[in-house]
Amino acid sequence: MESILREVNNLGIELVREDRGIIVNDEWLVIADLHLGYEISLAEEGIYFPEIQYKEFVNRLTKIKDKFNVSKIVINGDLKHKFSYHSSIGWRIIDDFIKFLAEEFEKAVFIRGNHDTFLIKYLKKYNFELLDYYVLDNIFITHGHKFFDISLNYKVIVIGDEHPAVSLYDEIGVKHKIKVFLVGKTKNNILIVLPSFSDLFPGLSVNDIPKDELNSPYLKLFLNDDFLCIPVDETLPVFKLSDVKDMIS
Repeated sequence: MESILREVNNLGIELVREDRGIIVNDEWLVIADLHLGYEISLAEEGIYFPEIQYKEFVNRLTKIKDKFNVSKIVINGDLKHKFSYHSSIGWRIIDDFIKFLAEEFEKAVFIRGNHDTFLIKYLKKYNFELLDYYVLDNIFITHGHKFFDISLNYKVIVIGDEHPAVSLYDEIGVKHKIKVFLVGKTKNNILIVLPSFSDLFPGLSVNDIPKDELNSPYLKLFLNDDFLCIPVDETLPVFKLSDVKDMIS
C-alpha cells in the first residue's frame, strides 16, 4: 500500500483527505462533484432543504487556499447539479460561485461533467472555457463519465463522477457508508478517483454493486480488489478494496 502512495507523492500529488481533493505541485487544488443547486432541485420536487452549499463551499475553499497556499484550482466536473436548465435562483448561485473562483484564484480550470449542461454561458462571462480534460505535467484530469484513449499516455489519471464510498457493516448488520478516495494501478497508469466535494452526496458504495454497473468507464475497466480505499475521515485507516468484506465498522 505504501509503495503506490509514495509513487503518487513523488509525482507531486498530495491527497488532502478531509478536504476531499488533491494538491498538485503545491499550487493546484483539484476537486470534483460539487453539484451546486442541489437544494433548489430538491425544493422543486417538494423536498425543502436549506440552501447551504454555496456558503459552505466558499468557506471551505477559502480555508483550503490559506492552509495549503494554493493559487490555482481545477473543478473536475459537475459544478452544477440539475441536468436541465436551473431556475433563476440556481443560476444566481452558480454565477456567484464562478465569480468567487475568478476573484480568489490566480487560475481556474473547469472540466465538463455529465451534469454541466448550459454552464458554458456563465463561464464565458468570466472568460473561462469548459474543457473535456486538462493536463498538468504527467497528470491527465477528466471528469470520468467519458473515456479518452489519450489519457492512457499519462502516468496518472484523475477522475471524479463516481462519488466513491464503501459500505461497512457492524456486528448487528447495520450498514455504515464511508466516503473514500480510490487509488490503484491500471496496466500502465495510476488511477485516482476523487470523492464528491459536496457533503450532501454520501457516495456510491463500490463494494455493493457489480463492476459493470458502475458509472465511470474508467472504473468499469480498471477497478480491482487491489485498489486502495482512503477514507476522507483521517481517523480511519487506509485499506484495500479486497479487505472490505472482512472489516467491521
